[in-house]
Amino acid sequence: MTDFQRKKEAALALLRRTSITQRNYAPPTFPFLWRLGVQVPPPHFIGFFPLVLIMGLPFGFCGLGLYMMDLGDKDFNIGAATALVLLVTAFFGGGISFYYRTSARLHRLPAWKDL
Repeated sequence: MTDFQRKKEAALALLRRTSITQRNYAPPTFPFLWRLGVQVPPPHFIGFFPLVLIMGLPFGFCGLGLYMMDLGDKDFNIGAATALVLLVTAFFGGGISFYYRTSARLHRLPAWKDL
């Protein structure tokens, strides 16, 4: 068992003992990434800004796809598209990150490096 796997199992065991639901401490994105071999900690153990990117970027690119579908034959504005991705990533990712960091603090979870 690698150091990452040991820490991940310890983190998940800690999270199971809290009142946090499994869907919350292991949202679908994370088990998917783990199956792909990506060594990303559970969301409660990730810092604010990395979590903004992990959770916000996919949502931002979905917004970009919707923006592009809505355009039809109209001109594509790369500046507006970039602003849309950044704005959606910042707001959605920031909100999710705020939630996870607050939840980790309320449940007195240790830092990832301390597991």
